[in-house]
Amino acid sequence: MEQRANASLLALHVAVAAYQFLLLPLFLLPRSSIWALTLVPLVGLNNPLWSLIHETIHGSLSRKVKVNRLAGRLLGVCYAAPWRIVRTGHLLHHRFNRTPLDREEVFDPDRVGRLAAR
Repeated sequence: MEQRANASLLALHVAVAAYQFLLLPLFLLPRSSIWALTLVPLVGLNNPLWSLIHETIHGSLSRKVKVNRLAGRLLGVCYAAPWRIVRTGHLLHHRFNRTPLDREEVFDPDRVGRLAAR
């Protein structure tokens, strides 16, 4: 069941990417700019897309390694970012999570004064 749901979500995001990167700019927008408004609801699909990419990074979208990598690369195209770079950055995030290297936005009064932080 889970594998079927993942495959369906993958197909949905590929179809949405085909719409926004091919169908819309090549065929619909030249006819009327009002078609650009169809992109507004697609904004809500960004987090689910990242979630699928995240599953491929950790190898849990599919039971097969090759399927995970292929799906990751395909979803990377939909995300407009190279999957290998996104994967490396995310895994480094796990490696350095909760270290000063990964927590630049955390206020540390020993490193910087309140005025400079503001």
